[in-house]
Amino acid sequence: MVFVTLVRFVPGKGKEAFEELKRLANPRENVRGGYMLLTFGQYDGIFVWEAEDLRQANKRIREISESGLFTTETMLAQPPEDFVF
Repeated sequence: MVFVTLVRFVPGKGKEAFEELKRLANPRENVRGGYMLLTFGQYDGIFVWEAEDLRQANKRIREISESGLFTTETMLAQPPEDFVF
């Protein structure tokens, strides 16, 4: 399962938030880090990652949000060829 997490850094905590995202991008049991992009605009970054199932995804989302360094919005993603009309 692939997830996209949109990230907003807490004002004044950008450096700490960036370092925390780099740490979270490291692979863990049942969760692969994927990659992170910093962005201009409404969000400060995009974090793309994978989890084996929703249970593992929920653990990762909690871990991301518990740092208090950013707010997030996470979406389940899929390749276009998997989309069924």
